[in-house]
Order: sequence, then structure tokens, then C-alpha cells
Amino acid sequence: MTDVLKDILKNVALPMFNPTTVKSELGLKVLEFFKKINTFLQKTQGLVLGGLKVSYVDFILYELIQLGDFIADGKLKSTYPNIAYYCNIVENLPRLSEFI
Repeated sequence: MTDVLKDILKNVALPMFNPTTVKSELGLKVLEFFKKINTFLQKTQGLVLGGLKVSYVDFILYELIQLGDFIADGKLKSTYPNIAYYCNIVENLPRLSEFI
């Protein structure tokens, strides 16, 4: 999982700050990179460690998903139901939901 997150950061998040990057092309990359995350989340059926056990990786992943969804014009969550489910879990964590 760590390698996948590094790949997303390197190939999706960082290019966003490059003025020569074309957003529509980057949006297609987002959908491709997050396909692996969607498959992984299907296996855990919840947070990264499985179930409702929260780790710091969950917050990193959640932030990257939000960025990816922005870059892909909202298509990330609608394309990958496991990612949408994951975001719903994170957004409704006790004592966290009031800040999102």
C-alpha cells in the first residue's frame, strides 16, 4: 500500500503543481492509478487496516482521494464504489465528522 500511495503522490499530486500539466490528461491518470486502491479497499471492506481500525495511512489516503477526485472532476468516487464507501467511513468517524 505504501508503494501505491507513493506512486499516486509522485505521478498525480506533484504534477498538479506543474504549470505545463493538462488537467484533463492528469484526470485520466488519476482514474488509472486509483484502480489499484479501489481493488485493495474491496478486500479490506473498510479502512486500510480492515474494519474500523483507524491508522495514519487512512488520513493520507483520504487526502489523496480528495485531491484525485478534484483533479478528475468528481469522477473518482462515482467510478469506484469502494473508494466512495471508504470516504464515507472516514467522514463519519466519531469526533472527526464535525471537522469535515
